[in-house]
Amino acid sequence: MLHSLPASIRALTKDASEKDVEAATTVLTDAFKDDTFTNFLINGHKSLLADLQRAQVKAALIGGEVYVAETEADGIIGVAIWFGPGTELLGSEGQAEAGFNQFMADLGSKDPDMPAWWMGYFMPTYDAFMSERLGDPKYKYTGWHLQLFGVLSHYRRRGVGTALIRRTEEEGRKNPDTKSKHLTVETETEGACAFYKSVGFVEKGETVIESEKKLNDTVPMWCFAKELL
Repeated sequence: MLHSLPASIRALTKDASEKDVEAATTVLTDAFKDDTFTNFLINGHKSLLADLQRAQVKAALIGGEVYVAETEADGIIGVAIWFGPGTELLGSEGQAEAGFNQFMADLGSKDPDMPAWWMGYFMPTYDAFMSERLGDPKYKYTGWHLQLFGVLSHYRRRGVGTALIRRTEEEGRKNPDTKSKHLTVETETEGACAFYKSVGFVEKGETVIESEKKLNDTVPMWCFAKELL
C-alpha cells in the first residue's frame, strides 16, 4: 500500500496485454505532454508523442523492465521503465522493431533532418555526457538505468513515484553482483531533480542539450546516480 493510497506495484510481463501497454502509454504521454525536452525529441509534433512513449514501453518489455502502479478505480496511474544490468534501450534484438523504427520513420517524414539530429547529435552527446559524469562508460550499463518515469498528474505527491523507485531498489539489492548495485537517471527539469534528491540520488553533473534548428531552443540535462548500500 502507498501511504493512504490504495495502489499496488507490479511488473508487466513480457507478453503484457495491449490494454496494459496502452494504459502505460497514456500515463507517460500525460506526464510528458508539456515537457520541453520531450518536445525536442518529437520536434514539436505532438501527434507523435504517444508513438514515442509506446515505442519505449514495448522496447522495455523486450529488453528491460516495466513497473506500474495501479488502483482498482483508475487502473495504471504510474509507470517506471528500467534497463537493468547488461541491458539498455534498443540494445537487444526486436526492441527497435517494436515501435521505435516506425516512430523514427514517421518523424523523418515530417522533418527530414530529425533522424540526423537524433543519431548524429543527441545520442552521441548524451552518451558522452553520461559516461563523463558517471566516471566510467560502463557504469550506466552495469547498473539499473531509469529510462522513463511518469505518474498521472492528479496522483502526484502521494507516494506513487517513490514506491516505483523503491521497488527497483529492492530488486537491485537482491543481485549478488556488487558492481550492479547502483541506479542512474538523467532529467531535464528542476522539479524532477528535487524528487530524485529526495529519494537519495546524488547529482553528478549538468549539460545543455540543443534542439534541432526548427525549435531553436536549449534545455539543461542533469545526471544522477544512487548507490544501493
